[in-house]
Amino acid sequence: MYRSIIFLLLALTLCKTSPAQAVPRLANGYQSLLEYNHLWYSHHILFICGGNTGRSPLAENLANDYYDFPKSGYIAFSRGVNVNPQERMPERNAVTVMRQWNPLSRISMHRATSVTAMDISKSTIILTMTQAQKEKLRKLYPKAMNKIWMLSECANGIESDVNDMYGHDLDFYQQTSKKIADYIQLIQEHTFSCREDITPTK
Repeated sequence: MYRSIIFLLLALTLCKTSPAQAVPRLANGYQSLLEYNHLWYSHHILFICGGNTGRSPLAENLANDYYDFPKSGYIAFSRGVNVNPQERMPERNAVTVMRQWNPLSRISMHRATSVTAMDISKSTIILTMTQAQKEKLRKLYPKAMNKIWMLSECANGIESDVNDMYGHDLDFYQQTSKKIADYIQLIQEHTFSCREDITPTK
């Protein structure tokens, strides 16, 4: 069923459309299909970074495709707190690195999206890459404070920023993807929850 919808979308997108127009339309359509697919899962894990073009899309794709979160009833998605509408495509090195983890990755179809109140509301856990991003979201959405954590904090109880990869070489992207993957694996081992020794903020 899902594949049929994708093929139909491809046909409608490419019909009477120039190649230059088809690519962005197809990417936007694919993003919409992902949002529709999320409706089938009761547990949503939201990864947050700045522009939603590097760290958080990597985390989303690692969780869903490499660690197979959906098999356990969880679906990951990603958003940004400082999205630049002129830079919505994933970073080239992020695409390269993700395809090293999974050659069939669809990360190239990702388009950066700003986090919304609805995203916060529907998420079981919200995981930021940095302390600053966590504090920003907690101030914007105080009622969701107890489900907003740093990725590292949720994984091992230690607050440690996952630094922005933008502008760095491929080796830095590979190192960062490994760090993100290690955190995600720990969270999966915790049955998709943060460490029990993290004390919720009052």
